[in-house]
Amino acid sequence: MFLVVGRRLTYANVVLTFALVFAMSGGAFAAKRYLITSNKQISPKVLKSLQGMAGKPGANGVSGSQGAAGAVGAVGPAGPQGPAGPKGENGLEGVSVTGTESRAKIGPCKEGGSEFKTASAVTFACNGEKGKEGPAGPLLEALPAGKTLRGAWAATGFGEAGFPNPGVGKVKTAVSFVFPLSFEPARHYIAKGEGAGEGKEAPSIVSGECTGNSEKPGAAEGQLCVFGEDEENILAHTPSIFIKGNPGAAYGFAVGAVSENKGTLEMDGTWAVTAK
Repeated sequence: MFLVVGRRLTYANVVLTFALVFAMSGGAFAAKRYLITSNKQISPKVLKSLQGMAGKPGANGVSGSQGAAGAVGAVGPAGPQGPAGPKGENGLEGVSVTGTESRAKIGPCKEGGSEFKTASAVTFACNGEKGKEGPAGPLLEALPAGKTLRGAWAATGFGEAGFPNPGVGKVKTAVSFVFPLSFEPARHYIAKGEGAGEGKEAPSIVSGECTGNSEKPGAAEGQLCVFGEDEENILAHTPSIFIKGNPGAAYGFAVGAVSENKGTLEMDGTWAVTAK
């Protein structure tokens, strides 16, 4: 019987023999030990035969759905500082802004203007266009009510002693109004040092008919106020004011005085008149 088996030994017979032995032992032996624990225990020819019996690899299965993203990992330590890079080349020298002014047409500026140039652009600042001249206004025939004219006056001469004898020195000056008055104003002379806030205020300052002083002359409506600033060799209380014009109107005034002693006679000051 063993001779027959030896002549017909195949892979199938070996497997059947092992199975028969395993079944007869009731599985108790296999549960505790393995008969073959390494490929080295199998004959190379048998191992090659077993490998030849294995089936070809099957096709790849369908890819499963992508899983959820994992948690972000901790930040790794900073790497060492890299070496310094090479020194860069020097940049080009900058260009300053230049400007050119012209009263004639320049660029888009018809009435002239200024042209400004930079390294990359040119811009202009234009003068405004001239507007049309309006018609000439009417010439005033008289100073409007409530308006004030101001100005300066001066006179000089040479005086002789012996007043009030004939031959005494006299001086006189005249002033014209820029706009005539349609009335004859009341006139006041405020001597040097008698203006508002000065040592002795003139009666016309106290009454309010005249205001200010020689530096800031002022007059109430209907009043002509003449302020003395420099008075040399003038006889006290002699300056007089004369209105020049037709009756009921005034085109200007005159100031006259006489000398106190022989010698140069000088006087000057400011004035103000306000229409009513």
